[in-house]
Amino acid sequence: MKSHIYKTLFSTLILLVTINFSSLFAQDIINLQITSANQIDFEIDAIKAQNDNGPQITENFSGEIVWATDGVTEPSDEDVWSEVGSYCCDSIINSSELEGKIALIGRGACSFSDKIWNAEKAGAIAVIIANRAPLGITVGTHNAGVIIMAATAPASDSLTIPAIFISYEDRFELEQLLDAGPVMATFETKILYDGCGPDAYYTPLDQAKPLDIKVAAYTRNSDTLFNVAFNVDILDPSGTTTSFMQMEDTLLPGKDWLTGTVHDPLIEFDDEYTPSEIGTYTMTFSALSEDGADVALDNSTVVKNFEITEHTFGLDNGNPIDENGYQQNADVYELVSNGGIHDMGSYFRTGPTISSATHASFAVANPGALDVGQGFEFTATLYNADVDMDSLPDATLEETAILGSGVYTLNGSEVPNEPMFVAFDSDVILEPNGLYCLMIVSGGFAFSDQIPAYTMAGGEVYPSRSTVYRIGETTATSGFEFWNGGASGTGGSDTYPYGGRHSLIRMHMAGFEPPVSVEVLPEGLVEVFPTLTNEQVNVRFTLNERAEDVFMIVTDVSGRTMYSKAYNNILDETLNLNVNDYPVGNYFLTIQTDRGVRTEKFVVAR
Repeated sequence: MKSHIYKTLFSTLILLVTINFSSLFAQDIINLQITSANQIDFEIDAIKAQNDNGPQITENFSGEIVWATDGVTEPSDEDVWSEVGSYCCDSIINSSELEGKIALIGRGACSFSDKIWNAEKAGAIAVIIANRAPLGITVGTHNAGVIIMAATAPASDSLTIPAIFISYEDRFELEQLLDAGPVMATFETKILYDGCGPDAYYTPLDQAKPLDIKVAAYTRNSDTLFNVAFNVDILDPSGTTTSFMQMEDTLLPGKDWLTGTVHDPLIEFDDEYTPSEIGTYTMTFSALSEDGADVALDNSTVVKNFEITEHTFGLDNGNPIDENGYQQNADVYELVSNGGIHDMGSYFRTGPTISSATHASFAVANPGALDVGQGFEFTATLYNADVDMDSLPDATLEETAILGSGVYTLNGSEVPNEPMFVAFDSDVILEPNGLYCLMIVSGGFAFSDQIPAYTMAGGEVYPSRSTVYRIGETTATSGFEFWNGGASGTGGSDTYPYGGRHSLIRMHMAGFEPPVSVEVLPEGLVEVFPTLTNEQVNVRFTLNERAEDVFMIVTDVSGRTMYSKAYNNILDETLNLNVNDYPVGNYFLTIQTDRGVRTEKFVVAR
């Protein structure tokens, strides 16, 4: 879907209930497993609608996702992210595409019940309602993030299909995947959920501290279980397994649907475990009740990994889950108030010893679309994120909290989704058990037409806040899938672990040596032609010596990967790329060899 600007009157039909931990219960949490045509798979933490918006989900089911449209409802309140029709407040017109599928519908302009009812009439088997603006931005009266849907409308009494709510950030990725081909979703009602332990996926060995071991558990019905043993097996890099058990005399359901009583599903282990060697650790959570194998809880496991490193902090697991990156498509007014700048970053909690940070690293999916000639820069800024020392992130990141910074200037050798390293101007001393925020800042009015698509990678769940970003003057301090964060993006309960994908932004400590910089491949060794085409692009190599490995990536201006392929033993030959099915527009071909990297632009026109 494309983004347009529309202004209409705001409908007063919507009754909102934002996330509040006193009312958020485990059965509301749905794990949405996404599988796309280009084999990009990831998970989404979604929120189930209240009872008056369809049945509860007690069994897993799957289906293909299709954008639903009524063709007429215009986005309201300066919603610049949605198309006409995506709100589905009128009868849906693409029912032939929607029959037997899962309807994707945008939030806004009418009640949730009306949207779900219109999808049900069109033959949908379930509904995904997606927020209409990024975290940090309020559209009309709507906050970003995820909410528990509740609405009062005549249709609500007769709804028979389930519905869930997802954030704008997840909607953004689904839109990109849907543009590339069919996308399948599985609604999964987990029994054990969001096991966690460390504060980050990567933690330096000298910063390791006792794990905060937690796991959420619940039943799919209103049954109460007794004498439940929760277990975690921790496999260390040397192959040794350490096991802990936490007994719960009584495990109440997440919610008693008859009385509406809500119970806290979080299990916290009393035992302590401190990692003591470098390498990968695997945590496997399981449970056993006195009722035995007949209880679904006894057949459920959660597996989480983390790594202890020599010098590196990082929230991501090094596995990009969206090759297209994440672009902050911010409201123009918010960008103006922030000088046209986009910020993104990560929180890191230090361990028991004093330390110093020396480098930062980050990655973007569309380096070719950012103007090297004009000196496009990224500034890595490290903040003290807990000036008042209350162990919670400060509401804003003030200039007075800046501890150090460094600048990375694009030089043309950058590869999509590969880390770029920048040294701080001087080593930054970090106090023990502190909270620090590393932000990557880019843009400005001189580059108002160039928005970096930050690389997003998978991660596990952590008991503290994670990905951070700022659009305009608002700082959001939660993960992208923050089903357990405050609706404004700046709060939430520390009781629950935080999950979601994370920006590939890392902090490196004293002793870290960045990889040797990649050189720019000389122009005379590779030629891309024609640069204006409608069918084919040719890549002519005239290398001085044979390149054993050559990797080519084609991206569009937003960072979407159109083509990627590895070649071997290239010396003096021409490779051909078919671009006949590419939409009209600008594209960037990145050629990576052991001699260096070069990015060339070409245009598809018809």
